[in-house]
Amino acid sequence: MKQQGCLLLLIMSLLQPFAQVSAQDASATPSTTNTTATTSNAPSSDPDIQAIEASIQQGKVAFENDNYDTAIKHFNKAITLAESSKHQHLRAASQVNLGNALMEKAFQTQGDKGLDSLNQSIGVYRQSLQVFTRQDKPILWALVLNKLGFALQTKGVYQGGEEGMKLLQEATDSYRNSLSVRTRKDMPEEWAETNNSLASVLHEMSNLNEPPQSDKYLQEAVDLYLLALEAVKRNDEPERWAQIQDNLGRALWDQSMRPGLSLEIERGLLEKALELFRSALTVRTAADYPYDYEQSMHHLAEVSNNLAFNLIDIPERKAEARKAINEALAIHPDDPYYLDTLGWLDYHSGKPEKALTSLEKSLEIMPYSQNAGHLIEVYWHLGKKDKARSLLDDMLKQFPDDPYLTELSRKVISSKPKN
Repeated sequence: MKQQGCLLLLIMSLLQPFAQVSAQDASATPSTTNTTATTSNAPSSDPDIQAIEASIQQGKVAFENDNYDTAIKHFNKAITLAESSKHQHLRAASQVNLGNALMEKAFQTQGDKGLDSLNQSIGVYRQSLQVFTRQDKPILWALVLNKLGFALQTKGVYQGGEEGMKLLQEATDSYRNSLSVRTRKDMPEEWAETNNSLASVLHEMSNLNEPPQSDKYLQEAVDLYLLALEAVKRNDEPERWAQIQDNLGRALWDQSMRPGLSLEIERGLLEKALELFRSALTVRTAADYPYDYEQSMHHLAEVSNNLAFNLIDIPERKAEARKAINEALAIHPDDPYYLDTLGWLDYHSGKPEKALTSLEKSLEIMPYSQNAGHLIEVYWHLGKKDKARSLLDDMLKQFPDDPYLTELSRKVISSKPKN
């Protein structure tokens, strides 16, 4: 059986180390503003600024050691000091850093507490944008918009539904505005990063909509991933390159699941997705990136399974189908969907007895309408009609409106001998 593309943890696949903003960044001119954590080479003689910088630095150290509660404490202290001394740019810089720490805490804690941290991060990012404006601090403005977009995107995915869609739309607005500064000419790395992030939001939005709007969002996501790959090269940025390869593969996988596609178009999308996952895995090795490796291997298995199912009815490509499903099963040997595909392939290859082994195991692991229907057909073909009828009766109780089982029921009823 082929499976729908899963966007679970797509957001996590975008997660990059959050750049911290220093006092030097906050006071820099637009042409010299940095977007990474720095410390001033010429400490200020102003005691207020020194105290704020010290708190920011303490927060940065705690952040880098994954001690987010301590980081939050120091960044809040820096905000308080900056407010009392009316250093608004240092306050805004501290707010951005606080937002970063709150975002990390949200991922760390999750649940209601994580959502509370996420909401707080959105709030402080918005507050910092009252100071870091496009006119005054364009690079920092774009940086914060990117962070705000990520926070809104994360909450939108968590919320889902209509409210989630509104948040995702806000996230796209943030990313698009950021791109007015993060241009390909002036900031090619940041431009590619933001296009990748924007594509991921559109990908999410496609899953919360129905055709034709969902198709439009998904196609734009594909186009943006391809655009980002024009600027990100494997030799220069292998980790980001692999990330975008994997994201694009998932988008093509989802495109392959659109209703009404011909098997040929579906097959082409699946084959391209496989190529992209294999490319990602040349960087995402088990030794260097164990989490990313597991994710890309899982995607490879899912798409290999779908491709095998697509090829079952093409006699001259059954060997390719078997190779694909064997690859999927080598990664997840007890996956019921993959076992169903293997059994169905065996049945269509003239090996119904062999098919029983995989199909019965699939049903034992997780009964669902399609693997049950396939097993019923094989039972019927082998003359095990009592088994077929018994299984069909059981499954119709669980899935009374399933069209495949309903059609099988008509066949069974029509084949019963009349009294």
